[in-house]
Amino acid sequence: EPPYPQWRYNIDTSIVTDIELEMEGQKVTLTRAEDGWHFADEAKTPVDEAQLPSIFASLRRPSFQKLVEYSASDVSQYGLDEPALSLFLRTRYLREDSVNVTNEILIKLGRPTDDGGGYYAQAYQAEGIPDVFQLDAPWVEALRAIAAEPSYPRTATAAQGSAG
Repeated sequence: EPPYPQWRYNIDTSIVTDIELEMEGQKVTLTRAEDGWHFADEAKTPVDEAQLPSIFASLRRPSFQKLVEYSASDVSQYGLDEPALSLFLRTRYLREDSVNVTNEILIKLGRPTDDGGGYYAQAYQAEGIPDVFQLDAPWVEALRAIAAEPSYPRTATAAQGSAG
């Protein structure tokens, strides 16, 4: 039931305009334009329309989310000091009063839980120290598969500096 806590992932994929996955020093960035989705490479390579359903299915709400630690100060125990995977999303929508609203969220994904059923994560949306929460393993592994897919144009994060 709303209001949702800051850490709870509940993104409406129909309003997502930018998707960025970063894993092992590589970024995959997709952007929605008027002519459809494309990669953020120099050529603005169009995304294969057949790939979009699996990408958006991976971004739907995870089947399991649970708070692990409120305002965690030592995130190394969760593998979040050097996250294995990061997901950045930007959403845009038009409110009823004709105001354009843009939201951004960065989710850092750490190590798997001891039972292997989930992964530790932190969501960066607002000021303050983000809480550590747990997401189900299949949701995270679907994102990892997209980030690792060699057919997607990727860029080295070192070449991009601190951008992103």
